[in-house]
Amino acid sequence: MRRHRVIRTRAGAGRGVWAGPMRHWKNAVMRNAGRNVVCSSRGLTRWFYNLMGRFYDLLYHRLIRGYVESADILMTDLVRPGDRVLDVGCGTGLLSYLGLPHAREVVGVDLSIGMVQEAQKKKSPGQPVHFVNGDALNLPLKAEFDCCVSAFMLVMVPREMRWRIIREMGAMLKPGGRMAFLTSRPDLGDQWMSPEEWRLGLEEVGLTGVQIWEEGDVFLNVVAVKPLPVGQPEETLVLQSIPAIEGEAAAPLGEVAPVFAQ
Repeated sequence: MRRHRVIRTRAGAGRGVWAGPMRHWKNAVMRNAGRNVVCSSRGLTRWFYNLMGRFYDLLYHRLIRGYVESADILMTDLVRPGDRVLDVGCGTGLLSYLGLPHAREVVGVDLSIGMVQEAQKKKSPGQPVHFVNGDALNLPLKAEFDCCVSAFMLVMVPREMRWRIIREMGAMLKPGGRMAFLTSRPDLGDQWMSPEEWRLGLEEVGLTGVQIWEEGDVFLNVVAVKPLPVGQPEETLVLQSIPAIEGEAAAPLGEVAPVFAQ
């Protein structure tokens, strides 16, 4: 199994009169994420995203070119038929809904009730997706998952807290399960972890098979696997839609949806 793979893809070019402003907006968001007063406390973070919930999809998913596409590539390769998926810092549910075509069940957790409410509004009758208002530092769930994912949430907390969250996610991941993060590149600011920091940190918390690749012009995708018990053969994680170009390195807070309580 390869321990570290960096895959680079050609940056998508914007088109039309809005291409320039959208590119500047995307770069401004990535350069300032995790560096403002909103990140100074969990209370401020919750308050800000409660207010932002109704505008989030427009300002981020629609105006940041490549965001949805990068997330779609990640989830399409990651989620397998019958998987149970945990989306930590789910926001308005982008990764959660992208996981649904194959997943048996998806649960999204977010600190902001405003974001959870927006995610819940998108749910169609019968869809096996559940949204819970809770803190990633103390996940309000008792279940095991085949996949644990997160997009752009870790940058909102200090580095030492990021690894606490990753350990929380790892504790809920089944042996052989996959963990994935949609993040950004360190050349856009030192608040973003480098590929080497990701690789070393994930291996330190006990994950293996770390794969890291650039997607578009600002996105970085990170995937790792929780090892199987000793004696069981490890499975190589193959990401089918990524070209193999290698390089160097709406429940109240604390309430659990009944289907996930064990």
